[in-house]
Parts: sequence; structure tokens; C-alpha cells
Amino acid sequence: MRAALKRLEEQHSADMDQLAAVDSDLHNALASIEQQQELFKGASESYVFHQELRSFIDDLGGCMDDKMPEIVAIEEEYYTLFSNRAKVLSERRETGWSSDDEGDDEDLARFKSAYRTRKS
Repeated sequence: MRAALKRLEEQHSADMDQLAAVDSDLHNALASIEQQQELFKGASESYVFHQELRSFIDDLGGCMDDKMPEIVAIEEEYYTLFSNRAKVLSERRETGWSSDDEGDDEDLARFKSAYRTRKS
């Protein structure tokens, strides 16, 4: 009977050691899972950020594709108006006219009118 009791105690001791090892493994596995979840959370946030950035760049590219012809046309019109104004002022200086003549007001009104038309 003592031999059976000793065998049971040894078996119980081995089972308790195995239980401690399993408990330790379980604790390590849970810690690893939490660590992986934190890494996944960071990767997920990075993925979402890059998807939003990609969408923004696509939208910006589409906007530029749509608006660029208008921007170029406005720049060309401004350049033409500016060149014409410079030519007129240059001619006035050569002929001795002052820049306070009535033509300045008309040129300025035309420029403002063209700008307002383009703006709306």
C-alpha cells in the first residue's frame, strides 16, 4: 500500500510539474498574442493611412486633369492682357502720354471683368 501511495504521490508531483509548465506556456502564448495584436493594430493604422493617402492623390490627380486646361487658359489670357498692357504703356511713354490718361481705367475695367467672368 505504501508503494501505491508513493507512486501516486510521484504521479501527482509529475502532474503538478506538467500543469505548471502548461500554465507557463499558456501565459507566454497569451503575452505573444497581445504583442501580435499590438503589432497588427499599428500595421492596420498604417494601411488605412496609406489607403487614404492613395485616395487623396488619385482625387488630386483627377482634379488637376480636369482643371489644368482651365488654369492654362487663364494664365495665357493673363499673359496676353499683361503683354498688351505693357505694350500700350510702352507706346504711351514713347509718345509722351502719361499713365493717368483715360485708357488706363478702361484697361483695368476690362481686366477685372475678364477676371470675374473666369472666376465664376
